[in-house]
Amino acid sequence: MATEWEYSLSFRVHHPSADPIAIADALGWKPQWAWKAGQSRKDGAGRPMNGTYSQSYCSFDLDAPQQEPLAALLRRAVEYLGKKRGLLRELTETGGRLVFWVGLYVTKATGDEVDASVLAECGNLGVGIALLVSPFAMPRYDGEKRNILRPPEDPSAGGGRTTDGDGG
Repeated sequence: MATEWEYSLSFRVHHPSADPIAIADALGWKPQWAWKAGQSRKDGAGRPMNGTYSQSYCSFDLDAPQQEPLAALLRRAVEYLGKKRGLLRELTETGGRLVFWVGLYVTKATGDEVDASVLAECGNLGVGIALLVSPFAMPRYDGEKRNILRPPEDPSAGGGRTTDGDGG
C-alpha cells in the first residue's frame, strides 16, 4: 500500500422489485453489479446458483479522475444525487434502501472528516452510509465499469459544466 490509507466508494440500491437497469439509466451510471428480484442467482463469475434473488440490487463504483480526499468525493457524489432527488424519493417510498458503501484500507491510525452538511444531505436524500475498515490492501478491479465524478470546470474558462456522472 503506497499510502497510510486508501478508500473505495460505491452507491448501492436495494429494492423489493425495481429494475436495476432503469435505475442505472436514470442515474446515468454503469452498475458494477445488478440483478432484479426473481432472477436466477449467479456467483461472481456468472455461474448459476440455486434459487432466485429476493430483491433487486445495483451497485455503482464511484471514482474521481485523480485521487482526492474521501470527504471531497463524497460531497460531490451527494451533490450529483441531489439532482436525482425525485428518483431517490420514489425508490425509498416504495421500499428501497440507498447506501454509500465506503471501504477504508488502512496501515496505521489515520482519519478524515466529513462535513455535517454532507451528512445532513445524505439524510435528506434517504442515503445511509456503511463503513468497512480493513487492514488489507484495497482490492483492484478493472477500471472499465467505474463511474467517474468529474470536478466542475472552472467557470472562468467558459465551460461551466457541473459535476456529471458519465461512465468515463
